[in-house]
Amino acid sequence: MLAETTPSRKGNSKYTVVFLPSDQSKKLRSFSVNAIGMAAIALTAIGIIISLVLVAIVYTPLGRVLPIASPELERLYGQKVTEIQRQLNSLVVEVTTLQSYNERLRIA
Repeated sequence: MLAETTPSRKGNSKYTVVFLPSDQSKKLRSFSVNAIGMAAIALTAIGIIISLVLVAIVYTPLGRVLPIASPELERLYGQKVTEIQRQLNSLVVEVTTLQSYNERLRIA
């Protein structure tokens, strides 16, 4: 009997969210949610925001601007830089050879 008359310690707290219209002709919209529902809404919103940021980084040119440390990318870019330096050195040798050939043609 005592259990029936004592109020529960844990209150059933509900929160009501009210959306106000911008003009007078529309009616108010509201919904109620408990604490677990509020936490689920907050976690869903955070998940959506994180997903949108990741999609923006991966699938847009924004990912090229942001410095993302990746050993695989650093190795790949290092190989490309080495290849470009090798090609540039061979071009310098060819230009020097052509200049000396041009000098000999002018003298002859």
